Amino acid sequence: MTTHAPPPLFSVTHPEATTASAAMGASWSHQRAVHVSGRVARRTLSPWTPTGTSFSTGEQEGLETVRRLPWHAGRRRSEDLVLTVQHGVTSSLRSVGLQVWKAAMLLTDFVLHKSFTSSEFDGVTAMEIGAGTGLVGLAHARVARRIFITDRGTDILDNCLANVRLNSSMLKFDEAKVLVRELDWKMSWPPPVGTHDASDPSSIYFWSASEIKEAEQATLLFAADVIYSDDLTDLFFDTVRQLMSRGAKKVLYLTLEKRYNFSLDELDVVANGYKHFRSFFTVQDGCGGQDNATLKPGLVGEQIDLARVPQYIREYDRGKDPEMWKLMYCPD
Repeated sequence: MTTHAPPPLFSVTHPEATTASAAMGASWSHQRAVHVSGRVARRTLSPWTPTGTSFSTGEQEGLETVRRLPWHAGRRRSEDLVLTVQHGVTSSLRSVGLQVWKAAMLLTDFVLHKSFTSSEFDGVTAMEIGAGTGLVGLAHARVARRIFITDRGTDILDNCLANVRLNSSMLKFDEAKVLVRELDWKMSWPPPVGTHDASDPSSIYFWSASEIKEAEQATLLFAADVIYSDDLTDLFFDTVRQLMSRGAKKVLYLTLEKRYNFSLDELDVVANGYKHFRSFFTVQDGCGGQDNATLKPGLVGEQIDLARVPQYIREYDRGKDPEMWKLMYCPD
C-alpha cells in the first residue's frame, strides 16, 4: 500500500486575556488562534481540560505570526490563513457552548480536509446545529455559499457573531453569507419567525420566513459534541428529523466524545448517553443501498474511520473516545 505524507498541520495558540468584564465578575476568556503551517511538523500537544465557572469577554491580546500553507496539488493558490476563536476557558453547565470541545476540533479537521482536498463542500448551503463558538461553521465559511450558525442563548450567539467578525477578513469570506441564528431544540423545527427590533439587541438572531426556506434547502448539517444529556439528545434528534425531512436531501456530520462514568444501574463503567444516542438511527449502507427493501424509514448512520481524517489542529489529543458519524434521512 502506498503511503502519503500527511498534510500540513494547524498549530494552535491561546494567549490569555486577564481583564474580565466587570458586569459578569472575575473570570477568563481566550482567543484561540489556529495558524497554518507550511511544512509537515510534529504535533505538539498540551493539556486542555476545561473546568470551573463562567465566561466573560474581556480584552484580547495579540496573536503569533501567520504561516503559509501550500494547498494540496495546486488546487488552490497558497495564501496566509489564521482562524481565531474567542472562547471561555471554564464554564458552568449552562454555558458549555462558550468553550471549544474536542469533538468540535475533530469536526473542524474534517471540514478543513474536505475543503483542502475536494470541492464537495464548495458552494453549498450548510447549517451548524448547537454551534457553541461556531468553530466548525467558520472553517466551512471559507468555501460555503451560505452557512447558518445556530445555537441558543444571547451570550452564546453574541460570541458566535464576534468570532465571525474576528475571522472574516483573514479567512476571506463575506460576513453576509454567515447567519448567526437562534435555534431552540425545545421548539423543534421550524423556528418562529421574528422581526428585528432596534430596542431588542437579541432580535438580530431572529429568523425570517425566507431564511427558514433557505435553511431547508441546505444539503450539509454539522453538529459537534451535542450528545451529553438524554433529554437534550431527544430534542436534538426531533429537531434534526424535522429539518432533514424538509426541502433538499441533507447529510448530517456529527462528532461526539464518549465520556465514561461508573453506573450504579449497570455496576460498570459506561459512556453516558451513548446507548441512547445510538437508538436514534440504524447502521446501514445508505438510502440507496442494496438492502433498501428492508430499510426502515428514519435516520441511517455510517461511522467514519478517523484514520481517514488528518489532524490539522495540533493542540488536542484525539485519543480513543471521539467518534464521527454520517447520518442521512430516509423518508417513509
